[in-house]
Amino acid sequence: MKRITLFLLAFICLAFTSCSLLDDIEPTPDEDKLPPNTLTSSRYYFSDKTSNQIKYIYNRAGNLLRKDWYTQNNVIDFQENFIYENGVLVKIKRSATNDEFAEVRFTYKNGLTKSLEYWMEDTDSTLSRLHTTVYEYSGSLITKATTTFYNGGPSYYSVYTYENGNITSVKAYNLSSHVLLEEDYYTYDNKPNPFYKLTNQYHGSPVNSSRNNVVHYKIVSYNHIPSKPEMSYEYIYNDKGYPVEKFILGNANKRYLDESFSYND
Repeated sequence: MKRITLFLLAFICLAFTSCSLLDDIEPTPDEDKLPPNTLTSSRYYFSDKTSNQIKYIYNRAGNLLRKDWYTQNNVIDFQENFIYENGVLVKIKRSATNDEFAEVRFTYKNGLTKSLEYWMEDTDSTLSRLHTTVYEYSGSLITKATTTFYNGGPSYYSVYTYENGNITSVKAYNLSSHVLLEEDYYTYDNKPNPFYKLTNQYHGSPVNSSRNNVVHYKIVSYNHIPSKPEMSYEYIYNDKGYPVEKFILGNANKRYLDESFSYND
């Protein structure tokens, strides 16, 4: 259950280089061969000050090959394996102890991500399609994402606005009635985001699809009460401007460590 919960958090929370099949199997033997400031690990923290870690492994072309998710006891909880064809990401397989329990499948059009399909393990241990998201663009920027659920969940579409390459608002509408469900607003720092273009795994997520790092968000929901309708963040950066620590700002500007990041240089 914990593994599935972590997967769902990752699930929600979002120019390709050609490489050979051998490249996709063998990780980079030396981190020095990766571009500077490539993300190699991140750690996210809980209220009791314990933490879990994610390690990022790349192939020789510099594409993300695998993510290893570790428990608080530094034991691998599950893995995500990234599968490429001609340098293009086509599938992500999530597995624990070599048993696959989830999958993400990608299609493309004109060099851009056309759709993502999310599959999860069903009660009979087979994968069933959970939902599909189809993207529309203006140039290379997402303008609309339509998500259709196959398990009875409400389908919806999201409309995006941008400023300086950052997603500043996302408005979600019911797919059948076109009723506005939620409005999300984001502001950013002016520093490089280590997750930007790392992978299109979370395509359309402001945290992963914007050039800079989110410093504040606000959720205005019309059909439920968000658990965290508004949040502010503060960062500590390395000498290249990349974040190494991310803090949640609480009452009286008290800071709580939320995430930390490590790089190859």
